[in-house]
Amino acid sequence: MSFRLLSLPFASMLLLTACSGVAPAQVEPAPVAPPPVASRWINQSALDTLRQTGSPRQALASQPAAELLLQPDGRAERGDGERWTPVRWQRDGERLLIDQQAWPLAGGQLMSPGGARFVPAGDVAAGTDGAFRAAANTAMFPGRWEVLTARGRGTGQIVTFHPDGSLQGTNKFRHYRLCLAGDCLAQTRGDSLRLDDGGTPTTLLLSRDRGQYVFRQVRAGASAGALLQPGVVYMRLRAVH
Repeated sequence: MSFRLLSLPFASMLLLTACSGVAPAQVEPAPVAPPPVASRWINQSALDTLRQTGSPRQALASQPAAELLLQPDGRAERGDGERWTPVRWQRDGERLLIDQQAWPLAGGQLMSPGGARFVPAGDVAAGTDGAFRAAANTAMFPGRWEVLTARGRGTGQIVTFHPDGSLQGTNKFRHYRLCLAGDCLAQTRGDSLRLDDGGTPTTLLLSRDRGQYVFRQVRAGASAGALLQPGVVYMRLRAVH
């Protein structure tokens, strides 16, 4: 029996056919561009603490700011959730100098001198109070909440706290405002929020108990300048899963 060698053109055709089934090399994705430094930054460390504790007072205790708004021309504002203070900033390599204090940049995050993590606000809507308040509202009251009786039984009434401060599901109030800083914080030892029906706002003292939020009325008869004292329970809420 004799064998004949394949002709060169035919052999080349077989080689090309065999190679045609080889998967193309995967293209590495382009690296994600870092966020612009001149933008709005919110305190992620404070938001993480707020989710864990349900306490704005604890979340913002000893924090350098709740939010930073850095302008391209070196102007900036430092917000505590209630008020804004003008500051100056400039870039110095891989860090920022904010009022002459060094804030390192690392991995798309901005670190305060004390170690608090600030991240770009991104899609968080920034109202007149800034983006941190909207993010804090979401961290504090995510999803829907059911009103409970004094003994902790569900009533079926559902309340929703929206990030913009609007309130849905109550018979009277349409807006709420967490106390994050300022005079309202100085009036209590704990946390509070204000409910608004379009008239005179109502201040309630707020605490978290075994996954439930307890809202208490302010005890009447307090003298001017004295700390607000908790009175009777106004409302209890638990998350609806």
